[in-house]
Amino acid sequence: MRIFNEGKTIELYDVDLSKGVLIDGQIQVGKTKTVAEKQEKGHYETVSEYATGGKDVRWVVTSQYVPGKESEPIYEDIKIFIPFTEVEQLQRPEPINDGYDAEDITPEKLEVALAEVERMKATLSKTKRKSSK
Repeated sequence: MRIFNEGKTIELYDVDLSKGVLIDGQIQVGKTKTVAEKQEKGHYETVSEYATGGKDVRWVVTSQYVPGKESEPIYEDIKIFIPFTEVEQLQRPEPINDGYDAEDITPEKLEVALAEVERMKATLSKTKRKSSK
């Protein structure tokens, strides 16, 4: 999904979400074609004639009626980046720096950390059972 600035005039490619938020929005990307109204066309055919000079006729349509249609806008769903005001920026908590960079985390380190979490859960569970007795 494309991201635009608040005025929807510039497409953004590298957005720092620590400096603002994304909201849903739409932009007009085109219009449908206008369709002109076309009247029904046809002719009368004689079905039967009478001795008195009268006749029965029927209308035979050769071209169907097409209603006209105005052009309509075509919209695309987008995200709009709204930067924080200075006040909002000051009220935001500082990001937690735990000393790890995303590049430092390997599958092996993650597996060790998850095993440590499971060990801690088991220890906590045993402690709760002992204290409830």
